[in-house]
Amino acid sequence: MRNTVVALIIGVLALATGTTLPPRAAADPAERMDTGVATGLPYTVLLPTDYWKSDRRYPVLYLIQAGNGITSRAADPHAEWLERTDLAAFTEKQDVIVVLPTQAALSFYIDARDGSCRGESQFMDGLIPHIDATYRTLPDGRNRAVAGVAPGGLSAMLLAARHPGMFTAAASFSGEPDVLLGADRAGGVIYTAIERAAVLSCRGDLRGPGLFGPLPADEIWWRNSNPPDLAGNLRGLALYAKTGNGVPCDQEDLANLSVPQEGPFTQPFQLTEPVVAQGTRGLLRALDQAGIPYRGDVDGCGMHTWRYWQRQLHEFWPQLLAAFGTPEPETFDYRRADAEFSVRGWTFTADPDRAAEFLDIRSASRTGLTLTGSGLQSVITPGNYRPGAALRVDDGASVREVVADARGRLTFTVDLGPAHRLQQFVWGSDPQNAPNYFVTKTIRIG
Repeated sequence: MRNTVVALIIGVLALATGTTLPPRAAADPAERMDTGVATGLPYTVLLPTDYWKSDRRYPVLYLIQAGNGITSRAADPHAEWLERTDLAAFTEKQDVIVVLPTQAALSFYIDARDGSCRGESQFMDGLIPHIDATYRTLPDGRNRAVAGVAPGGLSAMLLAARHPGMFTAAASFSGEPDVLLGADRAGGVIYTAIERAAVLSCRGDLRGPGLFGPLPADEIWWRNSNPPDLAGNLRGLALYAKTGNGVPCDQEDLANLSVPQEGPFTQPFQLTEPVVAQGTRGLLRALDQAGIPYRGDVDGCGMHTWRYWQRQLHEFWPQLLAAFGTPEPETFDYRRADAEFSVRGWTFTADPDRAAEFLDIRSASRTGLTLTGSGLQSVITPGNYRPGAALRVDDGASVREVVADARGRLTFTVDLGPAHRLQQFVWGSDPQNAPNYFVTKTIRIG
């Protein structure tokens, strides 16, 4: 029974193909559509109508579909947005390049902890640089956006949250942007299904280790790739996240309930949307707690169908256009559990004795930042300063003079108390809620 339920949820979350709408051909597809492969990742590009008639550069929307066309009959199975919606006609007079990427199977762009699945790296380090080098894009984060459907909605929010500065907007259409949904209830069925679907997408089978390790021992690594836990990283982006509630909106929705579905799973339309709505609610609650604005909700009707996702794309589009070209925020927040990572030109290296836990970074700018964590934390700034200049670094406990290197960077350490030896979020032995367990220090530079 459990395997049946898991298989059902995998179908619900990952193999959703939605309603069968009549195919819509692109306007002058010989000019507007192009295809290619970037580091093993096939894609279709929908170009602006005047692309070949000008030398202009354009902003880019990466639009991830549901299940990457695993049940599509199209010769180009990763272009279901073109096959099942009015995307081509809708964008005909829009000055935006739309990239439709795919993987071998599903729409999970996640890196496994052991390196066996590299969807996130493939997308960020392979696809984006390739698109910027191949097409006339505006190759900066303030002119780049990401959105996705169902599993693609999780991927869109994950990529935006883990890579601040790379996108100006992110959207989830009927997505499930919470990889831990159900981990503490229902026998872990939903989160287990997400993991199995993601592993299937990169390996083609379910053999071998999982994504981040077993729960509860390795919960920190799940949270390190979970958009609700990284909600603060999304500050400064134009955000959209919506689902329906599984109730048909009109007669056409009702008619689609009886449409036979292709592929190995029968799509339970009315069940799917309420399930993924719980993941969307989880993200929206986290955004509310962080005080981050967004456009999102669970609608009073709407089903897990391409017809509904087309409506969401239309609703998101003005928000997307308004976000393109907006200035970088003056400060940023970020959290990450890796022992070493870089973000917006900063590099952070944890105490080698520190167990896995989040380092929280707040209000980072050229004049300073606030850190919360443990151990002796190493910091390298971006090249914000005149090479050879001596600057004061004051962390409230000590003041020192640091000289900028030849690239204008400062390197210093911050003492956040004893390095914790217990991995964060270990169930049954969690002291992290004790007062002063984590140390917070504000560092002023200049």
